[in-house]
Amino acid sequence: MHPPQQGHEGFKRQVVFRIGADDWPLLEAAAHKHGSIQAAVLAGIRNLASCPAQAKPHTNSAPAKTADKPKTEHTPASEPIASDPDEELTVREAARLLDLKTGTVAGYIRSGRLPGRYDDGPTWRGWVTPRGAVSNYQRTRQA
Repeated sequence: MHPPQQGHEGFKRQVVFRIGADDWPLLEAAAHKHGSIQAAVLAGIRNLASCPAQAKPHTNSAPAKTADKPKTEHTPASEPIASDPDEELTVREAARLLDLKTGTVAGYIRSGRLPGRYDDGPTWRGWVTPRGAVSNYQRTRQA
């Protein structure tokens, strides 16, 4: 990455990146809140810069191939869900417990199928839902 050139008024860079369907609702909501995609991305970057302890270190290592990993069967129904029913789970956590895609769980929250909200506060966790609601939904799916 090139360092910014100091003293150049009008210094700008165009950034192009791809975003998956699972993350698109987060970007849409952030863009709506901040007025544009650019403003939303910059707000997220500024938030990360102000909270360096929460930022994850960047690594250039490629992810391991799934063929190299031993295959284990995931049975989300056997995992205990209910500890504190009011604890909020991110869509990623809820999706793992329900064995659904994160975009599906986010859609369920937006449509009212699952209770939840969009956390755009300082933690910026995106869509969250109560643990108890995930547990209830899991029980209805098993019945």
